[in-house]
Amino acid sequence: MSAIVYEKADALARLAQLGLTYEIVRDAILAGELARNSCTANDPPATAGILGWARTTRGLREGTIPLGWRASEAGQLSTCVDSTGAIAIAVATGDQGTGDRRAEPKTKYPRGPATAAAIERNKLQLGLFDTPAPPPVEQEQSKVVTWLLLLARTPTEVHCEVSLPGQIGVDERIESWAERIILSPVPTEPTPPLEQLEEPAEIEVEVKRRRSS
Repeated sequence: MSAIVYEKADALARLAQLGLTYEIVRDAILAGELARNSCTANDPPATAGILGWARTTRGLREGTIPLGWRASEAGQLSTCVDSTGAIAIAVATGDQGTGDRRAEPKTKYPRGPATAAAIERNKLQLGLFDTPAPPPVEQEQSKVVTWLLLLARTPTEVHCEVSLPGQIGVDERIESWAERIILSPVPTEPTPPLEQLEEPAEIEVEVKRRRSS
């Protein structure tokens, strides 16, 4: 599947057609980064990733509430859904190809059955089935098309795109896309873990003995 790719002004225009703005996406990503940076070496290894995903998802939901969007856990997939119930967005981590139009990005980790079911519903809604359609789904999910906010972190920025998944590979990672809306990277200011912060230098105050009169 060859993806339709949007960049720069075209990307912002396509994002607006979905009912989103770059500012909403950017602020959600920064909320996730702030949560990640709150972790220390004393947290369990997976904490930073879980917190980053959760706070980015919450930020996306909170940023779109004024636009009429709502949170959804339908099909055991955490998304936010627009006011018409036609568009849903979930947050996922991508590989190094994320945000690069020359690459064909994949999700960094395998996706579970909830994402696989969402992709099958996408194909049904977009008329992409070459095989018999899947069985009916519950009413809340019957017409929704699910996109992913795909993120890839570097030491100085987060590469991001809002993309429509097309196919899951044999390794259970999403490997192709129907559309890719490539956004400008979100700059971040790396915050070292607390254990890496230098202790403030001790200030030595010289005390002179007062001469007796």
